[in-house]
Amino acid sequence: MGVASRQMDEQAERHLWDQLINFEQALAALRAEVMVLKAAVPIAGSELFLSLARQAADGEGVRMAGMAQPGVGIVHLGLWAERLGDITERLVTNVRKSAMSLGGVLVVEQYPAGFQRERDVWGAPGDVLQSMRGLKAVWDPRGILSPGRFVGGI
Repeated sequence: MGVASRQMDEQAERHLWDQLINFEQALAALRAEVMVLKAAVPIAGSELFLSLARQAADGEGVRMAGMAQPGVGIVHLGLWAERLGDITERLVTNVRKSAMSLGGVLVVEQYPAGFQRERDVWGAPGDVLQSMRGLKAVWDPRGILSPGRFVGGI
């Protein structure tokens, strides 16, 4: 495939796996203003999604680290810049459109510290919102479990 490989010692290997398993925490430890996005795309679309996300980040002058689980179609992105500020919502919108263009979805797992919680972390719920509200009503009839924190304000 043309990719160089090298043998890692056990300590370096363990450190790498720890970083991959705790991707969000590893990024947060590096930068205070990091945003973590999680996409679920068709398995064959992981590589293209990473490329599209990179283009969106580059277009906004934002740095990006990505971790893909190509066998299941899950992609985590860490995005950071000196000041994410006003570009954050536009960046999320553009990366979400990329995921959707491949038949996937995208959620925001972590906004940078100090950002408003009211931002759209879930995206459009589609046509299942009423079913989700019904399930929430059955499992949480008093509405006390994380009110308003799920898709559609559930």
